Amino acid sequence: ETVGTNVNITFELLDTNRSGVIAYLWKQNPWGETQMDNVGGLRFKKTLGGLNSGETITYACKFAFAGGLAVTKYISYEVGSSCGSLSIVDESLDTQIVMYPNPVNNKLFIKSQSEDLIKIEIYSVFGNLVKSTTKNLNEINVEDLSSGLYLIKIFTLEASVSKKLIKN
Repeated sequence: ETVGTNVNITFELLDTNRSGVIAYLWKQNPWGETQMDNVGGLRFKKTLGGLNSGETITYACKFAFAGGLAVTKYISYEVGSSCGSLSIVDESLDTQIVMYPNPVNNKLFIKSQSEDLIKIEIYSVFGNLVKSTTKNLNEINVEDLSSGLYLIKIFTLEASVSKKLIKN
């Protein structure tokens, strides 16, 4: 997120079974490592200052925790551009949308108690869009996805919500 000449970078460790988590922001070129600030739970943030609009920055995140490490791939961001977020946009919508089974094998069912669904997007944990659909939104075929953790973004006319999805 760009704010003036600053960029706020936020990463979240989705593996909630880890304790003692700390995070480091890795700059790609020239390489450097800076500890990030915990902003709640497993979310970490760092503000970079003095950047110019249109400049491209490239960073990754290393999570260190009891018993291991996890590292993201490098992500490039153009200062001043709009960056899509996978976080929950409407928390009340989060409770109105039910997704099952989770973990899923082949078919994922999504039910909304109040809003009509208009689009579903599934992202890898690296933020890459791996599947998008605007049809048959109550029953999504996910048998073509590899086993692992995904983020699913569910859109209504007014808002969107993101949920964690585990594919067996």
